[in-house]
Amino acid sequence: MTLISIGLIATTLGTVTSIGELPLTNVLMNQLGCNAEQVSRFFWLMTIPWAFKPLAGLLSDSIPLCGTRRRHYILFASAIAAGLWFVLAWVTASYVIMLGAAMLLYASFMLVSTVIGALIVEEGRRNAATGRLTSLRSAIVNISYLVGGPLSGLLATRYGPTGGLRLAAGVGALTFLALWITSYFFLREKRIPGVPVGQTVRNAGRNITGLFKHPTLWVAVGFISLVLAIPSFATLMTFKQRNELGFSFEQIGYLRLVFGIFGLLGAIIFRFMCGRLSLRWTLTVGLVIFSLSNMAYFFYNSMPAAFCIEAINGLVITLIQAPLFDLAARSTPKGSEALGYGLIMAVWSNVQQFAPWFGAALNQHFHITLGGLIWINVVVAMSLVTLIPLMPRSVMNRREGEH
Repeated sequence: MTLISIGLIATTLGTVTSIGELPLTNVLMNQLGCNAEQVSRFFWLMTIPWAFKPLAGLLSDSIPLCGTRRRHYILFASAIAAGLWFVLAWVTASYVIMLGAAMLLYASFMLVSTVIGALIVEEGRRNAATGRLTSLRSAIVNISYLVGGPLSGLLATRYGPTGGLRLAAGVGALTFLALWITSYFFLREKRIPGVPVGQTVRNAGRNITGLFKHPTLWVAVGFISLVLAIPSFATLMTFKQRNELGFSFEQIGYLRLVFGIFGLLGAIIFRFMCGRLSLRWTLTVGLVIFSLSNMAYFFYNSMPAAFCIEAINGLVITLIQAPLFDLAARSTPKGSEALGYGLIMAVWSNVQQFAPWFGAALNQHFHITLGGLIWINVVVAMSLVTLIPLMPRSVMNRREGEH
């Protein structure tokens, strides 16, 4: 559990979209002069390596590295991630070069995240505790907002674009160094004897073909994609905060802090919900609340309103994402934990980063206003509730602790 917790901290707090988000946004907006669509495109494209999570999962499941399926993959990838953080922070003169460095960095994040995800699925399945581990994951994600939001804003405001990003790189590298140390001393695996190349290929082939025997996995991929693909107005809100409302990056960081506090509350609420309600009901409740809460953004016109709305958003986002994570863990085929869960998380991350670009592009090229995007979120999220009764009963009707 300690290793999983530190791994989640590294792959949340220690990433570019947490501790590095506002310093990097500052570089793109104020040093390189990017508009909202260009900024959101950068954040989307840099996460494209996440699409290779299934390949990373296949490697971890099928091809031992130095005789282990998990340990040495984490050691290798966390060391690379720590080094690449500093590469990104020192190539800030060019949009294209920065994007290349960020994509390489995200490739190392991806490998670490894939193996940690496999450990979550294995541990959750052994103890019928996917909901509790999902709650832990949500809690750590929101703790990363508690720490990363204000710190990210402080670095972006006090140390300028380049200095802020370099200090963020130091913090990010330290989280992956902590994961490396923890994995080295505490992750023990029975050494796997060398496997002939032919056998390795057959193992990989069985894992891949095995995915197609589990339609529940593909239903989960499809539903999660629909929820996350709703065009987001997140990047537009950042530009509104800066250019219209006059918020500093430090103030935006404090808004992330409020988001994280109430997100943590949402994780605690979900922890109790999953033991009393089936996944079908936790997912329904989450989607309905998410749909209705979007209307609060019509009143996002002052600092007090911003704090209230970010608090609501933090609570609600956790209450929708936590059951989606639970759905992902439950739908992963046994024996292909890294591959199956990696596939779902690859789709998750890429669609999630695509949504802000989609929203910004609709605004930039089709002149759909922020208000129009808010209504799209409300209507589409509510319509997805009608698909929940069609989801597989074997996954949706169980409560936490029921095998």
